[in-house]
Amino acid sequence: MGQLICVGMGELAISAYPGNDIACLGLGSCIAICAFDNRLKIGAMAHVVLPDSAGREAKNTAKYADLAIPLLTNELECVGSFMRDVQIILVGGASIFQPFSKTMDIGKRNYEAVKMHLKKTKLPIVKEDVGGTESRTIILNVKDGILRLRTVRTGDNVFHTFSKNGVYGR
Repeated sequence: MGQLICVGMGELAISAYPGNDIACLGLGSCIAICAFDNRLKIGAMAHVVLPDSAGREAKNTAKYADLAIPLLTNELECVGSFMRDVQIILVGGASIFQPFSKTMDIGKRNYEAVKMHLKKTKLPIVKEDVGGTESRTIILNVKDGILRLRTVRTGDNVFHTFSKNGVYGR
């Protein structure tokens, strides 16, 4: 029997156990980087809180976009993934406290930082659901590569099914 692995703010989780689900709950301005290796059936998620670690003591490296992405790729490689087999989905980056957050818009800044750092890795972003004003919850089933997305407005839906060629359903 598998378990639900909840990825908290600034955390990273990885699993190859087919009974496990990996989840980020209540994503607001944070970005979830969801990675899946369809060849080995390995799932991983990083819960990015801030765009940059500059000038900060980085104890929790998944907290910052610039450190979370190298950590994520390193962890995947340590369990045998080749980056050519890994696909990425981005979720989050909402502006939850609008209109108060217009000057900071941390969700947009997080998203832009994650995209910039992912571009360096050449990992394909196969789908994303970012921005807006609504929080999101995502759950990745490691066994079959199905990513579910839940919002208050839309409820619980299959958002993406990872495949070997990057083509997805829905």
